[in-house]
Amino acid sequence: MAATVDVEGDYLRTLINERDKAGLNVSCWTVCLHNTRLGIYHPQHVMRKAQGDPHIYALCPSSNAARSYLTTMVKEITHTYRPNRLELESPGFMGFSHGFHHEKDGLGLLPEDEFLLGVCFCQHCIRRARFAGVPASDAQKIAAQLLDRAMTRELPSAQFPEFSVLCIEVFARLPELYAYLQWRCEPVTSLIAEVKSAAHPDTKLLLLDAVGSWAGGVDLKQLMPHLDGILHCSYFTPVEDIHQLMSETRLLVGPDKTDSRVPTFHPNVKDRNDLETRAAQAAPVVDGMNFCNLGLVPDARLDWIRTAVS
Repeated sequence: MAATVDVEGDYLRTLINERDKAGLNVSCWTVCLHNTRLGIYHPQHVMRKAQGDPHIYALCPSSNAARSYLTTMVKEITHTYRPNRLELESPGFMGFSHGFHHEKDGLGLLPEDEFLLGVCFCQHCIRRARFAGVPASDAQKIAAQLLDRAMTRELPSAQFPEFSVLCIEVFARLPELYAYLQWRCEPVTSLIAEVKSAAHPDTKLLLLDAVGSWAGGVDLKQLMPHLDGILHCSYFTPVEDIHQLMSETRLLVGPDKTDSRVPTFHPNVKDRNDLETRAAQAAPVVDGMNFCNLGLVPDARLDWIRTAVS
């Protein structure tokens, strides 16, 4: 906040000045559309599920106001400070599972239910999809019917048992909804393209990505022409899967564009040896590593990083 800068000083400017003296690179990170405060004040620009309820924590990438907010913010950061790179978190559809304060699930929501609850049908999405020739209103009715069924069942029962394997392809038998789900990549891809155009060319743009990001409208093949790389978050990835996952990611996005974000939280990382193993699994197939959230862990744990990179 501006008040914090006034009182405590401009830490980013200090870092940039030190970079220019010592030659160290500065990498910034910013949250894009996850903004509860703005969502509360501007509910007409947040995501809404098929029944119309708002996801107050998630600005919608189809909203022109939200798009302008993000592109302006990135432009200000990169043109004012010119960091070496800027990492973008949550530029897509955030989905339902993030949740709001004190939410509870007494239904036993299945992955397919959580996905459909996170498909946005706000006025901006409806308008944008219709302009693209997509039957948005029909898709909304179908999604609402599916959710109504899920919320009235006695016990959890999958309507789409193969959802975890087929993802959106499982909805192909519902052509209106399927067309809408395919279209959802457009607002995200075009938004990232606008952000890239607004950013200073000296600053590289990276996307924070993770397993399942497709559910938020993220298509890495479409996005990579507008990005300088990705920072893959493997917070919940089993150790034995990290090497293959990062290898497949590198093949998808291309060489010199893949970094791995390694968690430092416990129990995501069990101990020093676990962190070292995770780093060793990723190292041969990534171009860099990011050890995140260091300000939220004990100082005693920071030495794990030195061991991991040594």
